[in-house]
Amino acid sequence: GTVDYDPQNVAATKIDVTIQAASIDTRQEGRDEHLRKPEFFDAEKYPAIIFKSAAVTQNEGTLMLEGDLTIKDVTKKVSIPLRINGPVKNGDKTLIGLGGVLMVNRQDYGVSFSKQMDTGGLVVGNDVKISFSVEAKSN
Repeated sequence: GTVDYDPQNVAATKIDVTIQAASIDTRQEGRDEHLRKPEFFDAEKYPAIIFKSAAVTQNEGTLMLEGDLTIKDVTKKVSIPLRINGPVKNGDKTLIGLGGVLMVNRQDYGVSFSKQMDTGGLVVGNDVKISFSVEAKSN
């Protein structure tokens, strides 16, 4: 992905990220294979999960990253509280850290696996926490 960041103009920040759906790694190979199947991410048919930012706004002192999240063939607008650490100098490069957490309903994106437990609850909840942490360096 790419990060365009100017500490003098934070509102112009742009973040574009592409994640290969087949790269999912929960440290349990059997679960990873299941998550790549059609009832979850369908990694063969939809190989990429994509986020493209549209704007950074400030709301009561919190930076909000606004953009489009695409999972499978569904794109939805999302708002993510954004943390920015830095910039800091490291030799001839300048580094920044960016991070955020977002909750989405997996069914909104066509992730429809709905096996029930004996107690009647779902094996997999609908709310999914997506978190990211990025370290970017200047060109």
